[in-house]
Amino acid sequence: MELVDKKVADRLELVRKEFGYSNNKMAEVIGHKLKGDTLRKSIERGRVQKIYVLSAIHKLGISRAWIFDGIGDMKADNSAVEEKIYFEKDNVRASIKEILDFLDEYEQSLSDKDNDYKAWLDNKVNAKMFQVFRENKVNFNVVVNNPIDKQ
Repeated sequence: MELVDKKVADRLELVRKEFGYSNNKMAEVIGHKLKGDTLRKSIERGRVQKIYVLSAIHKLGISRAWIFDGIGDMKADNSAVEEKIYFEKDNVRASIKEILDFLDEYEQSLSDKDNDYKAWLDNKVNAKMFQVFRENKVNFNVVVNNPIDKQ
């Protein structure tokens, strides 16, 4: 887990305020199952994960030079750069923007599947899968170990 310095964390807070977002809304925009309170505390402590900053750059159109180095304007048109940089393998070419868009969709798909799995498991628990526990009045919660939350 790579962290950014306090100045970058402070600039991320400026971004949040510039867009008029609450901590919860900013966390939702950044994604990665980040919670608003976690984001707020991370910014206050100057211990924000770099992946969150990169996500804000991509999703909000923030200048990389500004957020990391304080150079230039906050808002930038990164799309021109993202469209010009390509990865190519076996004659298949994809721009950075296409890759980032795919990853955003994939992250949402994983989140949806995770929620579906939790609902399925909860249904099984409530459908007598653990009848012995209920009969003996043993309380339990369904917890799914999620590697995304451990970033």
